[in-house]
Amino acid sequence: MSLGPFGHVSWSCYRGARMEASSRRALVSVGLLVAVTVLAHAAALATPLFASETRKLVENPAITSVSAFVDRMLTPRGLVQRPLGLFTFTLDHHWFGLAPVPYFATNLAIHVVCTVLVWVLARHYVARPLVPALIFGVHPLSTGVVVELFGRYYSLATAFMLLALIWLHRHETAAWLTPWSLAVLGVLFALMVTSKQVLVFFVAIVAWLWVSRRSADAPAAGRQTAGGWAVGTAWILAAVGILVAAAFVAFYAVPFSRTAPVSPLVFFQSQLGNLDWLVELYVVPHRIAVMMLYPFHRTLDLKVFTGAVIAVAAVVVAVRWRARPWGFLLGALLIALVPTNTVFPKDQLVLKWRLYPSMVFAALLLGYALDRVFDRATSATGRALLATVFAGYLAFMVTIDWRQNTIYRDELASFEQMAATFPDVPDGHMIAARECFRRRLYARALPHLRHARDVGYRGRDLTQMLGYLERRGIGP
Repeated sequence: MSLGPFGHVSWSCYRGARMEASSRRALVSVGLLVAVTVLAHAAALATPLFASETRKLVENPAITSVSAFVDRMLTPRGLVQRPLGLFTFTLDHHWFGLAPVPYFATNLAIHVVCTVLVWVLARHYVARPLVPALIFGVHPLSTGVVVELFGRYYSLATAFMLLALIWLHRHETAAWLTPWSLAVLGVLFALMVTSKQVLVFFVAIVAWLWVSRRSADAPAAGRQTAGGWAVGTAWILAAVGILVAAAFVAFYAVPFSRTAPVSPLVFFQSQLGNLDWLVELYVVPHRIAVMMLYPFHRTLDLKVFTGAVIAVAAVVVAVRWRARPWGFLLGALLIALVPTNTVFPKDQLVLKWRLYPSMVFAALLLGYALDRVFDRATSATGRALLATVFAGYLAFMVTIDWRQNTIYRDELASFEQMAATFPDVPDGHMIAARECFRRRLYARALPHLRHARDVGYRGRDLTQMLGYLERRGIGP
């Protein structure tokens, strides 16, 4: 068994040494991981269902009735509308009605499963798999799939993606093409896309992993040839995957993008213009709110060009060093961002739950970097200092989790935090003002309306609400 630098198992023979940890140590690691993740998100269990969430539940017959689910979702059209993910809500409603705790407990349970699966996958990359798994488990982006009800579609799909990645990592590339392997991967892919359609990008992840592994071990790859029937089957399945992805684009992404307030070009250049904030969101996620109201960039300004340089550099680095684990992880991270963060515009530039699948690769990248740093620490004092810094980093993220899970208990508090987090985006202030009006908290709405006006909002509803407040003698 050859080892890579700093004692790591090399990319081409990763399966051995790091998988030999004792079962007792593994159980302790998993127990600690589960406990920390549950502790970080336990406050979510006290969250009520927002009015908008309740409305989406009770107004969907496929959720309120099992028979209606069968009639609507087990059809050609229904099968491309995330039926498996929807069915979990159908079961929750069937068993618990509108009691909020079971819904959020289900969300938390799925996230915990994903976190444990990240730990399993991380054992193929690092000597300390607990590090990336803890980052994934307590990262504030995960609040988007725990305390935000409908983020469940993404976490459920990510669980199946992780199972497929673990399967691939435990087999040499030639073994991917056996009938049993193809059947397993086909079932897991079907479960992914019926949980959330956007997971069609997994086809590209598999191709990228294949290229990375073959690049790392070209001589061995030449000796491990598969039968012609298997290669042919693989090409057929790849074609099916591409057709599924094309259908996703044609029948979901494009129609949905037509409801967005901006064009595909503006959406794409806005993603580039906010790329520095997106990197910050992965590494130092202090700027978190119920809606991430990053600004649209309608012109080719300096931030757009800077983001373009960063994006191109990331692609070049990933391709150049694809034979190394971190090169694959960087490329996989970029691929995971393509469906929801490129040219198909949405109502928002960034939603936390849309980033959840990519968090798998971001956490593994961060864990890989930290693992290398730990390996370079030769003294006990240095290792203790690094462990303390890492514990502080985790505590920082857990604190944000608790803050967000507490704020999300009140819809207005969530909207006001969003307005405060993104003060230069008028939409946040208008959303908060509308909620104040709904609750008849008119005086509380006034500063939001004024701020929206000051940052350039000119909608008719602003004029109407300010006029109503003036008639009631609120404000000048």
